[in-house]
Amino acid sequence: MIDYLDSDVAYLLGLIVTRGQLVDEPPLRRLVITLPFRNLTVKGVKTEFDQKTQLRLGAAEISDRVSEVLGAHVSVIPGTNRISLTALFPTNAMVWRNLAFLLEGKKSYKEFQIPMPILSSSPDIQKEFIRGVVDGSGWVEPGTYYRSESRGKRRVFIAIDNSNWALPVQLCALMQTSLKVPVGEILWGHPNLRDPKCKYPKREALREHQLRVFCEAFQQIGFSLDYKNAILNEFVEEDLKARDMPKQISHHYLGKKHKQRPKAKHPQERSTKLPPKIRGKHYDYFWQICQDMGCNQTSPP
Repeated sequence: MIDYLDSDVAYLLGLIVTRGQLVDEPPLRRLVITLPFRNLTVKGVKTEFDQKTQLRLGAAEISDRVSEVLGAHVSVIPGTNRISLTALFPTNAMVWRNLAFLLEGKKSYKEFQIPMPILSSSPDIQKEFIRGVVDGSGWVEPGTYYRSESRGKRRVFIAIDNSNWALPVQLCALMQTSLKVPVGEILWGHPNLRDPKCKYPKREALREHQLRVFCEAFQQIGFSLDYKNAILNEFVEEDLKARDMPKQISHHYLGKKHKQRPKAKHPQERSTKLPPKIRGKHYDYFWQICQDMGCNQTSPP
């Protein structure tokens, strides 16, 4: 697995990086991948899906694919608002050691980063990695359109756990520089962005991070889950035929910084849950956080 990286391995790594955990409790070890869902029903333009049913069907297909890669049985466990995939490893087998190596010894999606072999792989492998990411943590809905100059364009949302402040910049760079898929913005789970007027200073304001990509830009990657991909394609078709809809798709790394109202000071700016490099700092715009988190795409060319 260290020397061999194909589309199935890349897809598995995408699932793990955003929704996986390695539970190492000798003599039993297990890989757990959790697929959450927000709504029981999801709608496209003309179609409507029972998400729990569709995700359960998709999880069965994913488990077969993952089982082939791991050489281990993968059980599917449905829950109220999630479906879990679990693979058991009774010994410290080579496949388990390889996973630990690729993930640099980290144990959870709260801290995983993009494995180095993915960054140096072909575009086809990288796309399969992103499909694993979005099958686990991505969605698109009728209401996820963008305001301002691209008003009406629907977007794909990719959720990243708030504890992981490195992965959003890495995913954004992979899509924009390697795959040429523009990322409109990153809505960081920062109090200045999640509670911009400081209406709730005592309420937890550190929420998930969200990468937001226009559907028509993301179509070249797409989802592996059929129902998500069907909705994506319907929205792209609808967006492209709208006569009054601007055709431009913004690349945030080109230095196009949309004017927004300054954010209010927030007491949680000093939260110990924030990374030290941004703790205690105030932000008015998402790209300011991107810069401080190591992004080199936010400066004008």
